[in-house]
Amino acid sequence: MKTWQKLCVAVACVVVPSGCSESSKNPCDGATCSNHGTCEVISGGAVCNCEPGYVTHWSTYCVPEHPPGVCNKGNWCWQNPLPTGNDLTDVWVSEEGEVFVVGACGTILHRGSESWLELVSVTEYGFSGVWGADSADVWAVGSNGVIFHWNGSNWTNEESWTSEHLRDVWGVASDDLWAVGHDSDYDSGFILHRDGVAWSKYESTPLELDPLRGIWGSASDDVWAVGNEGYEHGAILHWDGSSWASAHSAGAAILPGIWGTASDDVWAVGWFFEADPYIRSVDIILHWDGSAWTEVPTDSENDLEAVFALDSTHAWAVGYFGTTLHWDGSAWLRWPSGNSGKLLGVSGLASNDAWTVGENGSLLHWDGISWSEMQYDWAAGVYDIWGHADDAPDGTTSVDVWAVGYGIYHWDGETWMDMEVEDAGGLSGIWGLALKAPDGTTNLNIWAVGRRGAVFHWDGTGWSCISDVTREVLNDVWGVAPDDVWAVGEEGAILHWDGEVWSDVVSPTNTSLTGVWGASSDDIWAVGGGYMAGGAVVHWDGSNWESFEDGVLPWVESIWGSASDDVWAVGPLGIIHWDGKTWSTEERWNKWYLHGVWGTTANDVWAAGAGVVIHWDGNSWSAVSEGACVELDGIWVMDDDIWVFGAGGSIIHHRR
Repeated sequence: MKTWQKLCVAVACVVVPSGCSESSKNPCDGATCSNHGTCEVISGGAVCNCEPGYVTHWSTYCVPEHPPGVCNKGNWCWQNPLPTGNDLTDVWVSEEGEVFVVGACGTILHRGSESWLELVSVTEYGFSGVWGADSADVWAVGSNGVIFHWNGSNWTNEESWTSEHLRDVWGVASDDLWAVGHDSDYDSGFILHRDGVAWSKYESTPLELDPLRGIWGSASDDVWAVGNEGYEHGAILHWDGSSWASAHSAGAAILPGIWGTASDDVWAVGWFFEADPYIRSVDIILHWDGSAWTEVPTDSENDLEAVFALDSTHAWAVGYFGTTLHWDGSAWLRWPSGNSGKLLGVSGLASNDAWTVGENGSLLHWDGISWSEMQYDWAAGVYDIWGHADDAPDGTTSVDVWAVGYGIYHWDGETWMDMEVEDAGGLSGIWGLALKAPDGTTNLNIWAVGRRGAVFHWDGTGWSCISDVTREVLNDVWGVAPDDVWAVGEEGAILHWDGEVWSDVVSPTNTSLTGVWGASSDDIWAVGGGYMAGGAVVHWDGSNWESFEDGVLPWVESIWGSASDDVWAVGPLGIIHWDGKTWSTEERWNKWYLHGVWGTTANDVWAAGAGVVIHWDGNSWSAVSEGACVELDGIWVMDDDIWVFGAGGSIIHHRR
């Protein structure tokens, strides 16, 4: 058995190999708080106290106060990033300056002339397009044929004849609206029309419609729709007031975006293929001058998704890799957005007031000089959460929730704060104990583990690290007492902390272990596995670790139990349960593709995975909320509070 050196007394230690480094620098050195606050050291980290109207961002920056997180109908609310991490697909700005943004999982953001008015998710289906006649008459369309209408006070669901994908909407008024879309296989398209009473499929056309993605018009007898037919040609259709007709074929192009300013000034954007139809090539920008469509040069190769034109000398086109192109009346020029993701929608009110939106909740505003992010996040990645609620002698309740990933973050019941712990990136597991002191106060004893054998410890006042523990990646940590803590990781690594030293314990498997939990000091489980290896389940009986049907059970990643005879493990390929005697497969190749599990009692168990949260009520598993349209890596449950977390630093909170 190999042992490793004791806990370091400083916040940082020597880098061999855990990644801790030595530093005695004042954390506030160089922190300007964006000239809108003052810096102070809290728990060893730099934190800005921001002036009114500003909030702390990444601990050492003060940014304008941002909107609260989007909440869906089930009261699952975003805490990071804000206002949402769901993909945003389209934006429309009214003449009154109100901004309407739509996106995945029924997300709708609404901003008044000066502030965000409401942030809601009205349906489980994603939206693709939004347009309005004015700020009290706005339409949003999306998957499964959903159509929602805003009347200035409420969003209401409108019936449509289809359950296929609606991609865009435009109209002259509420009695003359058009929507376009395509089937789930992108084989054919369709056009819907609203006459003021109801939506119906427009049948009076001789065309066999291609999949349609965008629509815009200058008048009731001048409407354009764009799309594509496979990889063969880009489709442009025109409505003259009596019928739809094919107006232009744009080569091997995909055309998702169209907008204009007049009947003789219309832009269509997309991308086309040069040789291999499965490799995207260069962007295409087309212009209609009233007589013909012509291609306008651009040096962009990042796939344009949307276009918006204010007048003949001001237009924006946006696309992949944060691409923003500006038309100044003579040429399309690149303009840095500061964003590297897919930008999917763009709209504006003036030359100094435009908006673009995109994947992972990207929300940017143009002020006439530069693009600036209106989305705020404090973490680039979150991989595990642990928390504790404590009832103090004075009757108050304190909440401590900790998250690890690209750093170590703390929730005090009101705000999240980056603890700015040096070299604490790449952490994947966290666990703690709440220890009562003689005076009735509670001290937290917390461990975090991760890449290159990194191990960090919180003693109630600050974070410190242990160096030279192991060279293996550690994935999870759990313990029974301050002197009985276990960590598991890659290649079947198992380590134990006895209060003095970490020991390398003989493991019965070489398969990667990703979760650990126990009912007592002599009843501890660790799980893991992989696609090819199957599931790895190992058990500690107080003396030895032994393997349980290694490779036979489905691959699982996370484990939790309410007692020694009620243990759950979930993973991408199944859900398994231990009843005290045997492991049984509750569901193999489960439809939810799960990554994390936690609970409070035998009848209250929660699991999260690929955009879904499910619940065990003692009898069956059922989907509770879509939670988010992002990959969820795990879940933490504490009394009536539930946190799910995952891709892009996503954290979503539910209070039941």
